[in-house]
Amino acid sequence: MKIYGRVLFWFLIAQSLLMWSAVMILAGSVEWPQSLDYPAATLMRLVSSAPLAVKWGYLCYLTSTLLFLPIVVLSERILTQENSTRLRLATILGLAGVFFKSLGILRWLTVQPSLAQRSDDPTAVVLFDALNRYLGSVGENFGVMLGVGGWTLFTGFYLLR
Repeated sequence: MKIYGRVLFWFLIAQSLLMWSAVMILAGSVEWPQSLDYPAATLMRLVSSAPLAVKWGYLCYLTSTLLFLPIVVLSERILTQENSTRLRLATILGLAGVFFKSLGILRWLTVQPSLAQRSDDPTAVVLFDALNRYLGSVGENFGVMLGVGGWTLFTGFYLLR
């Protein structure tokens, strides 16, 4: 069991470092996260002006998110001493959270940068905005709030038992 705790520790450190790297890269290049609320054409110009920073920033963010998978699984393994519905529910929510959060992040590594290059095209602006709103909502609402938030809540309840 002790080895799991050490491995979990290093995953938590790596996740934190990658998340902070993403914040620093994206905040400095595209005014993230505030820019997510900018009008689509404005955000598109920011994204197209810093393609490498967007790519590396969101790669760090995605990797940080994917590191949550072993964190969730190792946490359950370390904490489980008997069959716990709360902890099982926490694990399911955490894993689902990674999936949905990743969907929200992947838009920045796939379609959004190429659409951003076409900020003069009204159709591209509408599509960019629609994808940003839809996948952003999926990532934030289902990934962060329901998934990761639910994992944190139910793991916390388990620890307080």
